[in-house]
Amino acid sequence: KNGLRDGEWFFLYDRQGAPESRAKARGNYKKGKKEGVWYFYRETNGSCQSARLEEVVTYVNGIREGEAFTFYPDVCDMDKAVKFAGHYKNGKREGPWAHYSKKGREKEHIIKGMNFVNDKVSGTQYDFTRGKEITYEYTLSDGEIELPSIYRDGQIMSKHFDGYVEYYYQVEQGTQPIKQQKYYDEAGVPTGLWTDYYPNGEVKEH
Repeated sequence: KNGLRDGEWFFLYDRQGAPESRAKARGNYKKGKKEGVWYFYRETNGSCQSARLEEVVTYVNGIREGEAFTFYPDVCDMDKAVKFAGHYKNGKREGPWAHYSKKGREKEHIIKGMNFVNDKVSGTQYDFTRGKEITYEYTLSDGEIELPSIYRDGQIMSKHFDGYVEYYYQVEQGTQPIKQQKYYDEAGVPTGLWTDYYPNGEVKEH
């Protein structure tokens, strides 16, 4: 329309086959820019036709904005095919994102919970891959990611500081004593220096 793409468009992979089996992307344009929900497909079918769906993204004025989903390539049940789900803001990931297992989108099937600020990991992240809840707390400093503090089932496991990391004893209750300090150079490479502590706070001899 007026030399610009407008309305619904289909893009196909350059190979033989019916159009629905060759779909590469489909969605709407408005005044030459993507608008609304767009569907993106893998070139191969995988284990079934529905497994070709790779990504569903919402666009506003040609920019990713709003809900987005990516899908596993080998899951035919669409209720269990979602791999990642989250939101975009001004073309960048923003806010909570979830990484799901192939068992479904229920809360108990979340593998990892992530939080983004301006497309960078920030804030509290969750990891359930080891059978226990592992929590990572990231912060952004001048736009750069700083190393996290890590918790397991509510107890501090380690804290990252400028040049060293502290590891802690796991206790039933009360204050967790420092177990070890490891030191790193400016490039983040371990220097070989460390300090071990007894639970009472005394330094261990090496």
